[in-house]
Amino acid sequence: FDAYQIYSRAAEAAYHNKWFGFTSQFLIQELHNVWLLLIRPLLPDSAGIWSSSASTLGVGATRADYERFLAYEHLYRLIFLMKLPYVVADLACAWVLTRLVDPSRRVAVAAFWLLNPLVIFSSAI
Repeated sequence: FDAYQIYSRAAEAAYHNKWFGFTSQFLIQELHNVWLLLIRPLLPDSAGIWSSSASTLGVGATRADYERFLAYEHLYRLIFLMKLPYVVADLACAWVLTRLVDPSRRVAVAAFWLLNPLVIFSSAI
């Protein structure tokens, strides 16, 4: 549910035009803000699913926020789109890593990166 809190903060920019409300991890948060703004047309009636307290340090999202999010009609599309930048970044990392090694070892290096349980957990789950 960490991604939910990140995107709830991004919703402040995408839905309420508050681009600089969360200053911790500024660059990463702005990337999420822009991404949510771009995918917003693919998420009908999604303005009400985000937490208004996620950007409050020490508070975070409430149980009611999570329930509203999990009841969203297009939840699977939303989760796919939320995770897509992470998967693309992991594929880009794998590509860069394969360029750093001998061509005969590229498949092994890509597999080592992409099948690493930590990478799978952080990106795809």
